[in-house]
Amino acid sequence: EVLACPETQEVVEQDCIIWRGLRAKCGMYEGTPTSIEPHKTTGRADYFGPLVNRAARFMGAAGGGQIVAEKSLLARVHKAEYDWKWKENGLHIFKGVSDPFDVCTVLGSHPAFHLRQFPDKLSSAKARPYDPAVDGKGTEPAEKAPETGYGVNVALEDALDDA
Repeated sequence: EVLACPETQEVVEQDCIIWRGLRAKCGMYEGTPTSIEPHKTTGRADYFGPLVNRAARFMGAAGGGQIVAEKSLLARVHKAEYDWKWKENGLHIFKGVSDPFDVCTVLGSHPAFHLRQFPDKLSSAKARPYDPAVDGKGTEPAEKAPETGYGVNVALEDALDDA
C-alpha cells in the first residue's frame, strides 16, 4: 500500500534505485545531555538538553531521505578507510539557536546516495543559510560541546511533506 502513493514509489536513475518507500529525515549532533531519565512508557533512557534539541533542529531542516550533521563531527569520526562522504551545506542559523552551525549532508557509499538530489542550502521554518549582514555575528560556527555523547533524531515524514 505504501508504495502505491506517488511520493513513495520507486525511483530509478542510471539503473539504480534512488528512492523506494518512506523517506526518513535524520539530524546528528554531538554534545553532553543535561539529564538522562527513564522514559515513562518504555523505561528506556530518555535524553534531554541542547544536544537533543540541536539534533532535532538539524532533522527538522532536512528533506525526506536526508541526513544533516555538523561538519566538525563528521570530520572527527570519518576515517580514510570509510567510503561514505558528505556534501557541505555551509553555515546555517537554526530556529531557537543563536550561533550558526557549519552543516553537511551525509552521503552513504552506495551510488544511490550520490544520485539523490537535495538543495545545496537548507531552507525551512527550522533553518536558513547564515547571512552575516542580517545575523550580525562572526562567521565562526558555534562552539563544540565536549565529546561525551551523540544526539540523533530520526523521523519518518508524511508522504505529503516529501512532495
